[in-house]
Amino acid sequence: MTPTDPPRPHHLNVASERDAVARTAAFYRDLLDLTPVELPRDEGAYAADIHTFEDRAGYQYHFVPAEPGFTERQGLPVNPLMGHLAFRVDDIAALRARLDAAGIPYSDMGVWAIKGWHQLFCADPEGRVIEFHEVVGPPEGPAAD
Repeated sequence: MTPTDPPRPHHLNVASERDAVARTAAFYRDLLDLTPVELPRDEGAYAADIHTFEDRAGYQYHFVPAEPGFTERQGLPVNPLMGHLAFRVDDIAALRARLDAAGIPYSDMGVWAIKGWHQLFCADPEGRVIEFHEVVGPPEGPAAD
């Protein structure tokens, strides 16, 4: 990455208990006047019942069921399914190199839950999960932006 292409905020992923996802999504939708948005999901890889919205500026909000056992089942160091802040990058390989150089563990999911997005997850020093993703395939609808 160069100084001209820093990660850009893209979405907030809010994880809730499975039976509270719809209620939590409705709360934020109504409070923040959010509009539903469809994502080009890969339901074969991740079929959870998620609710996705965006605000007038295009920032997205993804409401998902928390899956605390996901990392153990998948053998990953970072769990993307406990809520996270997401940034879009132009070069996921450059970001991965920076994480490697800094000794920061990450879960490189490749193209996984969202078609055309190469996703990588790490955590800050306090354990908050951060997603970085690069659009690697053709955009599929307005949510791909």
